[in-house]
Formats: sequence, C-alpha cells, structure tokens
Amino acid sequence: MSVLFIESAKVVFPNSMEVSNILVVDGVIANIGLEKPPKNAKIIKASNLVLTAGGIDAHVHFNLQTANGLTADDFESGSQAALAGGTLSVIDFITPKAQEDLHLAYEKRIKEVSNAVVNCGFHQSITHWDEHTAEQMKHAVEQDGISSFKTYLAYGKTIGIDAEVLEKVMRQAADLNALVLVHAENGALIDELLESNKSKKKSIAKIHKETHPDETELQAVKTVLALCEKTKCKTYIVHVSTALSMQLIQQAKKNGLPVFAETCPQYFLLNDSLYQGEESKAINYILSPPLRSEENRKGISQAIEKGVVDTISTDHCSFSYAIKHQSDDYDKVPQGIGGVQYRIMLAYTHFVKENKMTWMQMMKLLAENPAQIFSLKNKGKIAVGYDADLVLWQELEEPVFISDLNLKTKSDFVSFENRKTSLLVKMIIKNGVLYE
Repeated sequence: MSVLFIESAKVVFPNSMEVSNILVVDGVIANIGLEKPPKNAKIIKASNLVLTAGGIDAHVHFNLQTANGLTADDFESGSQAALAGGTLSVIDFITPKAQEDLHLAYEKRIKEVSNAVVNCGFHQSITHWDEHTAEQMKHAVEQDGISSFKTYLAYGKTIGIDAEVLEKVMRQAADLNALVLVHAENGALIDELLESNKSKKKSIAKIHKETHPDETELQAVKTVLALCEKTKCKTYIVHVSTALSMQLIQQAKKNGLPVFAETCPQYFLLNDSLYQGEESKAINYILSPPLRSEENRKGISQAIEKGVVDTISTDHCSFSYAIKHQSDDYDKVPQGIGGVQYRIMLAYTHFVKENKMTWMQMMKLLAENPAQIFSLKNKGKIAVGYDADLVLWQELEEPVFISDLNLKTKSDFVSFENRKTSLLVKMIIKNGVLYE
C-alpha cells in the first residue's frame, strides 16, 4: 500500500482555498483534513506551498507530421514538458489520412503514447464525410471511448470541411451525446486572400497577418454558432483569438446554446507587433489563428476575467528553428508554437498575481472545466475519491524568466522567452507517485 500525507498545504478546492492536510492512498485522495498521518505514511511538509489538482491541457499536438515537417515534441518530450509545468493530463488528436477508417487511425495513434509520462486522451478528427462516417463515429464513441470529435473550417485543401459536412458531423455527434470541437476560421476566404497575395512581394509574417484577418474567424464563429443552435450539439470552439468572437459566444451562452470557448496564452499575452521588424524572429510566431491586435489581446484577457472562456489550453505545436525557417515560401512554413510547460505559470502571473482572478477561478479554467467538458472521470479537482494528480507550487516574490527554466521541449525556440513567471513547480504527485 502506498500512503502519502501532504501536511499544511494551502489547498485550492473548487470553491475555497484553505490550509489543510491531504491523505493519498494507492493513488487516490482518501481523506481531507486528517489531523495526524498514519504510521506508514510518507510525510510531505508543504507549509507555505500551494496545492492544486494537476492541470489538464485539452489541446496539444505531439508527434504531428504536417505537410511542412514533424513537430519537435513527440509524446515523450511533450509529456515531460507538460509534467514539468504541472499539467498531468493532455488531450491530443487522431487525424485520419484521406478516406482512412476512423478506428484504424485510432489504433495506430494510441501506440504512440507508450512513452508518455502524463495521462493522455484523444479527440477524433473528422476530415471528410462519406456513407461510412456516421457508423464509424458511433463505433468511436461506443467501442474506442471517444467523447469528442475535432473539425476544421480552415485547411480546406487538406483536412478541412465545409459547413454542410460540419452540420452532418454535429447532428451525428448530438445523437451520440458527443462533443464537437471546431477550428473556426473561414478557410475559403483565407485561400482567396492567399491567392491574391501570391504575386506580391511581402514578408512571410505580413502575408500571414493579412490573409488571416479578424473577419476570417468572425465569419466562421457565426457559422458554428448557427449550426450549434440548429443541431443542439455540444460545441467547443478552439483557440478563440478575437474580442468580437468572444462577444458572439457570450451572447450564445446567454441564449442557452451548449457552446464552450477555449483560448490560449498566446492570445491573452502576445500581440501582432511580433510580426513587425526582423523577419527571422517574426516567422517563429506563424500560427493559426495568428497573433492579433493589442485591442484583441485585451479583449481576450477581459473575456477570461468575465467568465466567458471555459478553458485555457495551449494548442502546443512546437517546431525546431530549422524547420520553422526551412523556406522563404510562405506555404512551406509550418504553423504553431509551444507552451505546454508554462501554461499554468503564465496564467498565474497574468491573472492571479495581478489580482484579476483567484486561484479557484484559474484552476477551473486549467483543470476542473476541461475534466467536466471532456468527461475525464475523477480528475480536475481535489476531492475525496479523486485521482491523486496533484501539484505543489511555490509563489515567488521576484519573478524569473521562462527561458531560464529547465525546459523539456525539444524545440530550440521558446515562444514566451521574454515573459516572466511568479510561480514555480515544487513537487508533483501523478496517480499517487511522487516526483520531486
């Protein structure tokens, strides 16, 4: 029997933060508030440390082969980065090849997680629709344990779908009581803008910004919300990046639609000024949706503070510097940045440290809400009977640079290198196992 006794920690519960003792037996939280440890317990003295549930990042891309290169992080390095940053569960994606059976794609993908050091789940991507798709979705839910399906209104030439197919996916998902995630950018408009920019001599960063204006997201979000109302499908809009999109989602929630909003640190911390100046640096921030204006950045931050946003994920999709800079051709630049190791630290420093929200509010966004939305049983909060996925944090008086931490990513570029954190991981307990 494995017994841990966490003594005198500042424990973040769903609705309060209290100094308490936590007893962990065989990987499960067995008691809260027990005064004295059992004789066989390993005692962890946690005075002045903050104890939270392990973070859950519902949007990562590990070991992803794109048309322009392989991501820097596989499940081993990506999960090590997650663990080091207090995120103990991640949800990645199963993206079938053209016309590939969903179950076959699932079987291949799950073999890749054998060397992961955190809990891994998957969203099943739907990249086309034929006479077999509905039945394959049913099998995915009933046999493979899938509870969410990812769709893309962008990338129409590869993995994207149109609104007509999205409606079919959402209707089937609703029948299965499953959730549909949507990358909400108008791919047709983006392709049209890219075509008109082909003959113009512009920097890669400028092309990216000009071909992904706010309107491309806004139009797609309007489409998604209309289909959500029409189909009554539980809908999760990933990486929302504009203030107007958030306003639409806020109104949809008020109208009773089953819609959830996700955003990422890059959209409440960074802005499109990074696309100006030296091209070699600007290319590092090519991602979709792109970094937005300072007005949008503030709007996203305010939407988080107001409770419009349900989850903060990372969309972790890191590449090496060499792959990111392999070509002067815009079409050959891979899109994405990393962030899984510093998501919680950045959120704390921006929101909690600045008194914009409480620890409890922050952990709802980073753990509790993702667990509830994606049906992760016994995860996401500190309660008796829940899995002992726990993190002890040290709050700092003097912040340190993210780039000075022991980063686990294989990428040689740190997307938040100039940001500081006022929070550090002190100790981790994953499924009852102590990592110091």
